[in-house]
Amino acid sequence: MLKQNAGYLPQLIYDGIEPNSVNILSSNKENSTLKISSLLFFSELTKTLNVDDLDYIKSKLNNMKQSKFFEGAYNGKDNLPVMWFFDADNNRYFIVSFGEFQPARYKLYLDGVFDYV
Repeated sequence: MLKQNAGYLPQLIYDGIEPNSVNILSSNKENSTLKISSLLFFSELTKTLNVDDLDYIKSKLNNMKQSKFFEGAYNGKDNLPVMWFFDADNNRYFIVSFGEFQPARYKLYLDGVFDYV
């Protein structure tokens, strides 16, 4: 079962040239490093989570919308693909919108953080 972590607020985390990793700091000073190469598309979560957990995430993320071009894919803020990363040390899922916003300009939005309880 998943529960949304209120310590992480949805926000723009990165705006610049293509990063290798990004640090995400929670309101209670927990630090997590998100490796860009470890990001997976949101549609890949169907292989990891059950339907109830996926529906829970979708219900909490208001900015997510179904992609018009790719079945099972979702877009988030600035129409960037929704992706995820699992932090095994903290048993935590990070849901982000990440991609190339303009030529050589990348953005990463933190959309939500969910703890596996």
